Amino acid sequence: MTPLDNGHDLVSRFPEDGEADGSAEGARGALRRDAHDAAHILVVDNYDSFVYTIVSYLRTLGAVVDVLRNDAIAVVGCDIVPAETNSDSSAFVKNSDFSGDGDGAFRTRDVEHVSFADYDGVLISPGPGAPANAGVSEDMIRLCARTGTPMLGVCLGLQALAEVYGASVTHAASIRHGKTSDIELLGVNGRSCSYRGDEASPTEDLGDSAEVKGTVQSMFEGVPNPFVATRYHSLAVDPHTLPNELEVTARAMDDDTVQALQHVALPLYGVQFHPESIMSGSGYRIFANWLGICGQSSAVGRSYGLMPRVPAISR
Repeated sequence: MTPLDNGHDLVSRFPEDGEADGSAEGARGALRRDAHDAAHILVVDNYDSFVYTIVSYLRTLGAVVDVLRNDAIAVVGCDIVPAETNSDSSAFVKNSDFSGDGDGAFRTRDVEHVSFADYDGVLISPGPGAPANAGVSEDMIRLCARTGTPMLGVCLGLQALAEVYGASVTHAASIRHGKTSDIELLGVNGRSCSYRGDEASPTEDLGDSAEVKGTVQSMFEGVPNPFVATRYHSLAVDPHTLPNELEVTARAMDDDTVQALQHVALPLYGVQFHPESIMSGSGYRIFANWLGICGQSSAVGRSYGLMPRVPAISR
């Protein structure tokens, strides 16, 4: 399979601040020797305006981030390869022209030089539409399940995780675009979840026995219960269709919608709300906890003092 021939690099590269110039291969080697062991994260861009805000949060916490559009790559076996077709080649020019923070840290690489084994974790971004139409997103989640690679889905990414495991995503009872809700933590961090119906269907084996790269633990360690988060969604996971593999770990207190999911045995996570919103409390800590799951132990310490100043609860 040949890489896309559009004359532009396809991977937006956001190295850690201070990373030396040089080849992609040399940079990865330098990362592994770095004192704070920066996590190397692949962000699947679902054509959403929040993507680079999330990238900024991850970089602030010390991660090295590559961004790939959801139609730039395909999953083959246990690796990623250039997609044979994509719907909008000009979108990659936008990525390549993004100037980063102006300090020369932004670079691009051609997608043919990207290997899934290079990444410590994968983040599936928010985006418009339904998860089934989010390009490689659902296949990427399956790949993370097969390989035990930590994965975080945000908004559309949570819905994709639910669909991969057989749950239904339906129209939400109320549309929440730019609205805050009080979020209650459940399951791992709070009371047992009573959402799941007794008739949840069994799902295909996605690799629950895979060797896990990261640590299966809570995304919400150190987060107040409840806390305020910002929501931008008109679709929601039907909790009664969730399989036993997925646990609801947070809900919205105003309308009882699923706001976070976690796989019971694999480091697969999803949040329906937007941690990167300025009106979401503990956003940096939530991303830092996930980077810790990806193996970057310094992330939580870097998150101290970075939380937006919002009330503990919205009431």
